[in-house]
Amino acid sequence: MQDERSNEPPMPPVIPGRLLMRHSELVGVILLAVLPLCALLGVFGPASERATATSGVLKLEVRYPARLRFHLDERIVIRVTNESQAALDTVTLNFSESYFHAFSALTFTPDLDRAHVIELEALSPAETRTVTVELTAERYGITRGTVVAETGDTRVAVPLSTIVFP
Repeated sequence: MQDERSNEPPMPPVIPGRLLMRHSELVGVILLAVLPLCALLGVFGPASERATATSGVLKLEVRYPARLRFHLDERIVIRVTNESQAALDTVTLNFSESYFHAFSALTFTPDLDRAHVIELEALSPAETRTVTVELTAERYGITRGTVVAETGDTRVAVPLSTIVFP
């Protein structure tokens, strides 16, 4: 005669649960969790930076895109101020050619006097002039450059760095 208990299956063994992953798989899971969160917080969206350089004679303020998307139109705004008590004959703005390699449809206002150079003439004391550059992102990656304002023996420079996302 068989016991009624013998017809039931045996109880399973108690095994502690563990998640087994290789290091690279763990990194992938963390990235899959963090990337959408970063996107929601706007980390990959367009953003502008403002940079300023000053000397006793010139003040150079530049608002430029720090992050933008491929084929997105953006604008760089440069403000040059004469901080001295004397009028300045000519202030020369030089733009790094290397910075503009990542962009197309460049429109400078006022127009360039020569390759990547704009000359601002007759800057009165405390006067501010504005230069704009409209551009379209054409290459992915990080592009860096400099805007330099010079008059006589005075030189001020502002570094630019822009990330273009796909």
